[in-house]
Order: sequence, then C-alpha cells, then structure tokens
Amino acid sequence: TKLFRAHRDVRFSKDKTPYHCHLHMLWREADRPSGPCWFFGISPDYVTAGWGFMGFTPAQLGAWRTLVDHEASLPDQILATGMRLRDPALKRVPAPFSKDHARGDLLRHKSFTLWGEVEGTPLDEALMARFDACRALHLDLRTRISGD
Repeated sequence: TKLFRAHRDVRFSKDKTPYHCHLHMLWREADRPSGPCWFFGISPDYVTAGWGFMGFTPAQLGAWRTLVDHEASLPDQILATGMRLRDPALKRVPAPFSKDHARGDLLRHKSFTLWGEVEGTPLDEALMARFDACRALHLDLRTRISGD
C-alpha cells in the first residue's frame, strides 16, 4: 500500500504552493510485490480509479511483448474496460518487431496502466463499478504476465 506524499517539491517550480490539493494511493496483493496494482485518486475536481503494472520487470516486459505480438484481441479487451491507457514510454516500436506492427502502440509501453474518472453516487458503488470493469483483464494479465 502506498499513499503518495502531500507535499510538493517546489525547488524548480514557479508555483510555490507547498501541498498538493489531491490525494492518490495505490495498493497491490501482498504476495505479489511485482504484480499489478489498483489505484485511486481524489481531489476537489475529480475522482479517478485504475489498475495496472506501474513498471514491468524485465521478465514481465518480455511476457507483455510476446502477449501483444500474439493476442490480436488485446486492444478490444482494453477498450471494453471503458478506461484510458497511459501514453507509451517509447517513441518507436522496439526490436525485433516491425515498425508497422498492428499493435505497435501497445509494444511501445514499458508499463501498463488503465485509469478513468469515477462518476455517480454513491461513491463506493461507482468506484467498485470502475474496478469491476477491469477485473477480467486484471485476472488474465496477472496470470499471463506475472505467472501467478
């Protein structure tokens, strides 16, 4: 479990406000220290929730790329969650994959996190609905990438 710090590093910032006006946290299953995690953020303007691998280990990255290369339905599974995928970390598709690979945008990721706004009341039900939207993908990728 991680609760992100409330204070800001203002050394190089024009905005010298000492604290964030949002709260973000994440947690993962205790027996899976390099497995996927769930996260939650709240501020006066938004509530977000998500799930994913914050950073792949080298073995997980290899498993991810193999999965993306062979699983044509993966983009549809991601879209079915109704959540957004973070932008990829790499500018180009990594070797040995061709630069025009059908799922090159997914191959450019070095982590995999989905997130989206939580809307509706009561908040606990809306939050659980957001988490439930990615539960099937969570179970599938946790097994195929982490080997659990």
